[in-house]
Amino acid sequence: MAVYRRNNRWWFRLQIRGLRYARAVPEATAKKQAQAAETRFKNELLQGKYDLVDEARLDTTFGQYSKQYLRWSKENKKSWASDVSRMTALVNHFGGTRMCDISPIDIERFKIERRKSITRTGRLRTQSSVNRELQLLRHVFSMALRDGVIRAHPLKGKVKLYRENNKVERYLTEQEERRLLAACVGRYEHLHPIIVCALYTGMRRGEIFNLRWADVDLKASLIQVRESKSGRPRTIHLAPKVSIEVQALLPLAAETEFVFGNPNTGEARTDLKRGFASVCRAAGIHGLRFHDLRHTFATRLAAESGNIVDVAHVLGHSQISTTMRYAHALPNRVAEAIDRMATDAAEVIDISSKERLSDGDENQFQSVG
Repeated sequence: MAVYRRNNRWWFRLQIRGLRYARAVPEATAKKQAQAAETRFKNELLQGKYDLVDEARLDTTFGQYSKQYLRWSKENKKSWASDVSRMTALVNHFGGTRMCDISPIDIERFKIERRKSITRTGRLRTQSSVNRELQLLRHVFSMALRDGVIRAHPLKGKVKLYRENNKVERYLTEQEERRLLAACVGRYEHLHPIIVCALYTGMRRGEIFNLRWADVDLKASLIQVRESKSGRPRTIHLAPKVSIEVQALLPLAAETEFVFGNPNTGEARTDLKRGFASVCRAAGIHGLRFHDLRHTFATRLAAESGNIVDVAHVLGHSQISTTMRYAHALPNRVAEAIDRMATDAAEVIDISSKERLSDGDENQFQSVG
């Protein structure tokens, strides 16, 4: 049993006969009151006042509960927009089914069907994409278990995720970069400044979308990233190429507070997969994701600076181990440093040899004299 405080409200959590219960106690103002409510609830369960299951809640369908979950997600998660997008596939598959009737076999069937499905860009859906949907589904069921909507978790420990190969990275060559930017014309012209920003700041897609004019200092050439994945703000130097693109967007500042926002709605953009895929096709570039622009920036920065710690700082990584994937760009810099060190050492050795020879000649002259 546990009593805890969350979002300015007291809660208690307990488990009886393998079933978990979590209840809010809105009228409680102190921990003792919440503990008393927990004791009363447990006694009522054991005395048979409740049949250990709220039968009315068992009739909740996945579609109904998904709305409740998304309301919670929007209030508590920075990635709520991704949850909204991924929930569509889950609701299409499980929407009319009662939460308590969804079995591990049903989830395995969904997993296989999604893996075989085709994306909007005409490609086979990736294992990582399916895994993100399964992770969302797992969290939905975890909350449903907490709320007494289901008796047991049908996914946790019973359905395995696909094994992902996260070591494969894609980097943009300079020639590909020129072709990609040249393809950002017409209806895709708005992608040009977004791609330049990603290539020369290393910012994540969400960070770019949520960048506000108040966070840009053109005079000091600085960007303040406030809404980062790690939750910690960071400052990034504004490269001349990015500065030019941002200045060109200044006339739109009156329409939206977001630097790369949608001028028609005034809201931040939430997705550009279809448009990005289109300009990639037009440029003859294959296998490139928007996140690979961040990889490109990091690789180039590692090669130029030769300092992986600086790269980690700019990218906003909380652990240096995450940044080590870009260490492959360092060997050339290390080789150059070794060559410079060897050259400097050779000059010292050469000077020292000449001095010894000179001293030897002088000693020989003195001996002869």
